[in-house]
Amino acid sequence: MKSSKRMQQVIEKLARSAGVDLSQAGAHFTIYNEPFMRLAVERLDANRVSVAHYFEDQWGDLIQDPDVVFYTNVTGWYPYQIQDTLCFRNYADFDDEGHPKSYRPRGQADLFSFCTLWANNISRQGFYDATDIRIA
Repeated sequence: MKSSKRMQQVIEKLARSAGVDLSQAGAHFTIYNEPFMRLAVERLDANRVSVAHYFEDQWGDLIQDPDVVFYTNVTGWYPYQIQDTLCFRNYADFDDEGHPKSYRPRGQADLFSFCTLWANNISRQGFYDATDIRIA
């Protein structure tokens, strides 16, 4: 699987700025940076991090667009799952301990490319300088 070093760098820098230890399960923060959609990051468990943009629909529901889940370990962050307003795609299967046992190379490579572009956009859109950071 391809490791998304760029997204890892961007999110870890944002977490440090927010004072959040992303190595802890359950750690999360949200950055509000108008006019862009809010950016939410959450450590789901020891080996997974979710990075998502959210917007509020006309009924007040939060909709992810997109939400990418990364398998993480000491060698990097590996994007394997994406959900947005139109679809859900999963490009890896995991064993009972939560480690990848197989993956779909073409789909995972496409998701890796998307994450590189997305990380660059987050960096350019001023999220590093945003002052409305919420930690719950």
